[in-house]
Amino acid sequence: MKRTILFLLCALLTLCVACIQIYPQLPESTPEPIAQATESAVPTQDVPVSDSTDAPEPTNAPEPTDAPEPTKDTSDLPMVYNVYKEVGFSVSEAEMFRYDLDGDGKEERISFRLDQEEDTTTILIDDEAVLFDISAMLDQVILIDLDPATPWINLLVEIDWGSDDYVTTELHLENGKPVKGVQTESVSVGEDGRLTLHLRTDFLGTRTVSCPCAGEQLLPQSAWCDAWTPSEEQLNNERDDLIEFGDLLHTVREIPCTINGKSAKLAKDSYFYMTRINLTEKLAEVRTLDGVTATIAYSFDDDTWPYLIDGVPQDKCFDNIQFSD
Repeated sequence: MKRTILFLLCALLTLCVACIQIYPQLPESTPEPIAQATESAVPTQDVPVSDSTDAPEPTNAPEPTDAPEPTKDTSDLPMVYNVYKEVGFSVSEAEMFRYDLDGDGKEERISFRLDQEEDTTTILIDDEAVLFDISAMLDQVILIDLDPATPWINLLVEIDWGSDDYVTTELHLENGKPVKGVQTESVSVGEDGRLTLHLRTDFLGTRTVSCPCAGEQLLPQSAWCDAWTPSEEQLNNERDDLIEFGDLLHTVREIPCTINGKSAKLAKDSYFYMTRINLTEKLAEVRTLDGVTATIAYSFDDDTWPYLIDGVPQDKCFDNIQFSD
């Protein structure tokens, strides 16, 4: 019996060894690695790591806006308000314009008020009053853009202070307040928007001459100013009137001058009229009835007589020279 049990144990042991040889032990399994994406597929960035767990504080930077900056639209300028034509001289106050003067997108109300007792003119821009103590004879106000580079629009306030002598003052809004600028003589504006400066002179008699001007300083654009000249028809048909009012001057002595760049003299008992004048260099261009153009030099002397021709007072050179007060 013992031999039989021993034999069975040996047979079982032999069977186990055979199974081990047929089925060897497998190695321990390891997880497969995760495939990494290439740099060309997904770029990588270094992400800063904050030690704080608090949310970032909001900044005070303004919100971006698409609103455009205010710009000047001056396509409807210039505008001219002539007091006599608009309301007559019996009206003491009236509105002239509604216009955005300072480019803030809001129209200002521009009006005037005249005080005959105090002999003053007041220009009002909304509630801001600008006093002019020149006189109460407001002639016209021109609304114009004198300089496109500035943010404001200009008002040219022209006042007659007596005997058709005019004073023009530039006025504009700066930081919401009215500011007076340059002051000069009469200014007019043409249909093309160009300005003309009208200046008064007493050389060869009292007369008004004109030249183009520009800019906020209303500076003359030419050294020479044009004078009024009679037409051929007027010279032929209105000669006596032209002589009476001094437009056609009659000489009572020789007048030194320059003709074609050479020294010359205009003869005694001859007639001529002024064509233009250079107020800076004190030169006047004249034309005789036979079409000769000459240039007369003059000087200014307060101690004797203001205007001299070759040292002689001009009223001693003509018998029909006219002056206005």
